[in-house]
Amino acid sequence: MTSVYRSEQARAEVRRWCVSRIEGLGMAHARSEVMTTAGVTGVVTAGPEPVAALAVAGQIERNYIREKTLEGQFIAASKGNHGGRPKVIDDDMLTFAVALEDKGVPVPEIAKKLTIRVGKNAGKSPSFASLYRALAEAEGTAPDDGLPLRPKPARVGRPEDPLTAEEIDLRERLQAQTPPERRRPL
Repeated sequence: MTSVYRSEQARAEVRRWCVSRIEGLGMAHARSEVMTTAGVTGVVTAGPEPVAALAVAGQIERNYIREKTLEGQFIAASKGNHGGRPKVIDDDMLTFAVALEDKGVPVPEIAKKLTIRVGKNAGKSPSFASLYRALAEAEGTAPDDGLPLRPKPARVGRPEDPLTAEEIDLRERLQAQTPPERRRPL
């Protein structure tokens, strides 16, 4: 079985750090090795709570699994496999659908003329929602609700971080709005 540590030097460094922390507390401790699916790891139990040592071993195992998962995803991406569900409407279908829409054919009629080529729904027609979404993306316009097709990733900042120009503009627009009148119960 392999070790969860990348090298013997890393193992020794972690062991030294753990021992110095435990000995600094001045309490009795015991060293043991725990077998995880990731390999053998050393565990130091101190005081009356061996549950904490198991929590540490569990966290080490979770980190190992996460590293291996990310490594596998990276290798798959380098081979061209990015995972996820395949698109229902491919480029050829979209080109055909846009041409029909430009001729004035209603979207439900367009959907009936298209056939999904891959996946569990192969041989069936795509849903109206999928077709509307694909046509909206092809036109480069958002639906009538004014929301973007794909949300922008959120930036989490600290209160002391300076605001971006976009955030300043948003703050000014929000402050300029008049609050709606509150309705009083009858």
